[in-house]
Amino acid sequence: MIFRGKLLAEQCRDPECDAARALLAKGFTGKLTLLDSKTGLPRTVIDIEKAADLRVSEENRDGLRFRRYVNPAIAPPAAESDDDEGGRQGWHNRPPLAITRLRQSLKSDHA
Repeated sequence: MIFRGKLLAEQCRDPECDAARALLAKGFTGKLTLLDSKTGLPRTVIDIEKAADLRVSEENRDGLRFRRYVNPAIAPPAAESDDDEGGRQGWHNRPPLAITRLRQSLKSDHA
């Protein structure tokens, strides 16, 4: 994925959400229009802040759907559970810690 002539991410399984996380980490907010690499036509328009908190999940019973993104580098160990979120009850209801810290640092930089 190319953004302003520079490689943003490659070989993404979830390009919209991965792009949003990468751009948010660089301080970008607002809307992002993803273009088709072959035709150059708009393919998807996303809200960077909203998409950064999501991931696409493929589930047997429902197919593809959005779930809260939890950064595996900062997620707590999963507890034994029967739920479909791997035992991380409550974690999928809040933004990832890294995103929260980034937002706090951006607010303090602009204050």
